Amino acid sequence: MKIKKYKIIMVALGLLATASVTCGDVLFNNTSPSGPGSFGYFNPFASFGDSVKIAGASTINSITIDIDSVYSSYNSGSFTVGFYTIDAGTDTLLHTADDKIGTLIQSYVAAPTTITAGLNTISGFSIDVPTDFIYTVQAGNNMSFLMQSSTQAATVGTSYNADLYVNFSGALTTGSSVSYASFGNVQVRLDGVIPEPATGSLVLFVLSIGFLVRRQFVD
Repeated sequence: MKIKKYKIIMVALGLLATASVTCGDVLFNNTSPSGPGSFGYFNPFASFGDSVKIAGASTINSITIDIDSVYSSYNSGSFTVGFYTIDAGTDTLLHTADDKIGTLIQSYVAAPTTITAGLNTISGFSIDVPTDFIYTVQAGNNMSFLMQSSTQAATVGTSYNADLYVNFSGALTTGSSVSYASFGNVQVRLDGVIPEPATGSLVLFVLSIGFLVRRQFVD
């Protein structure tokens, strides 16, 4: 009697590769070419800030402020920028009048610069922020300027007219309350990088099938 034995070995290999991309762009922008109005003079060490909402957790690498005019020779110094979480206050809602500045994410002291009327960019940092956050800007020791205000909706991201933070004599920090609950916002643009999920997955399956047939005959 002959008995046939077949051993079939099947080998399959699958590979899944998922792509991801990043995109550098304007993350928030409520500046306008002419500006609807001025806000107030910021003397040396004065600060302003606002809460904003952007498309997603991002990395900010520059902030541009729109200055209406510069006072006399007070036109140089080092800006300090800060990024904070939002303390939602008693109503537990973000971007409302009872908000406060939350936990510091990171701050940055920029290199000395000369400011002029128009758009002035502060850069040289890379700070990760969540979707909703507060930015602050503090003037340097020899700066006095008039900021542009804006009541228009942001063209990129979302701005709110209920939560402008101002300290005309010093820094804004954790625990600082909203200063103006019905005013507009200072004109600011934030640039950086949003990590974007892949629009699709690259799926590559490599199938290798090997058959090993061994025939044995047993009497």
